Amino acid sequence: LPGHSSHNLLPSPDLQVLATFPELPGSHVKPVCVSGRQNLAWMPLLPSHSVAEMSQAHSLLSLSMNDLGSNYNGRLLDLSPQNSSHLTASKHLPEKFRLQLHAVETDDQLISRAELDRGGTTARGVWTSADLNCMVWIHHEDHLRIFGFEPSSNIQAAFSRFASLESAMEECVETRGGEWMHSSEFGFLTTCPSNWGTGLCVAVECWLPELCGRPEELRDLCGKHHLKELEIRSSPMRRRGQEAEAERVVLCNTKVFGVSETKVCESVIRGVSAIVMRERELEEARQAKQEAVKKQEAEDKMFAVTDKPAEPAPGEEAAVPA
Repeated sequence: LPGHSSHNLLPSPDLQVLATFPELPGSHVKPVCVSGRQNLAWMPLLPSHSVAEMSQAHSLLSLSMNDLGSNYNGRLLDLSPQNSSHLTASKHLPEKFRLQLHAVETDDQLISRAELDRGGTTARGVWTSADLNCMVWIHHEDHLRIFGFEPSSNIQAAFSRFASLESAMEECVETRGGEWMHSSEFGFLTTCPSNWGTGLCVAVECWLPELCGRPEELRDLCGKHHLKELEIRSSPMRRRGQEAEAERVVLCNTKVFGVSETKVCESVIRGVSAIVMRERELEEARQAKQEAVKKQEAEDKMFAVTDKPAEPAPGEEAAVPA
């Protein structure tokens, strides 16, 4: 894998440039989740680290989260070996954010292997901010996975929330003698090489009833705009059996290497906007077709009434056709 010059330095997202990007249409998009993966430079990656190394990293990360202080007023929940599911521990989050969490891509085989090698010791945790708009998973696939949520369609707000928390966490980690694992050629290094570079995932929940009925077209549009549809796994919203929920999809970026964080967000905004535009075209075509059918039915009823023979007046016999 050749390196890329865009990863020479630690990222400094240009929030001012991001603020100039158009907002996504709120009629078809909400909410948004921006997440990123981080690992400690001196710590082996999954599944090779020992129980002692994992406990040491967990101690540093949990202390760093406590150092965040009153800006977040967060709380850390340590996961027990009997309940080591980050997804289960995140159930207290608002329901509007759960669809993205159930769409989070994970390597279950890797996690199971790591748990087996550690003999059930987890040293894992879930941290959430007081307003429940930020969250951190400790020792999932990577040492940290930081989430920033936004209930509206405003990607800029979600990214700003994520970037602020990531920057604060980096400062707290460095104060305690740690640093992020970063390469000048390959960017942030993660357990899975497919996430090298920015390690960023911008996930957008979209309402696409027309395109959901055309899965091949949706797949082609996603590929054209460097997006992919995330699989929703065991979501409580899906288990209700509501037909409307089947028309919601979570789209996210496929490109993380060789681009900046700002470019990733810009690409998602442009791609999702194009997909929503196509969805609206299909909606307008369907509505026009429905209107044409209604008009035709009304005309048929009118002609049926006009062609009907007149009924004879009382006392008169009906005319006999010649």
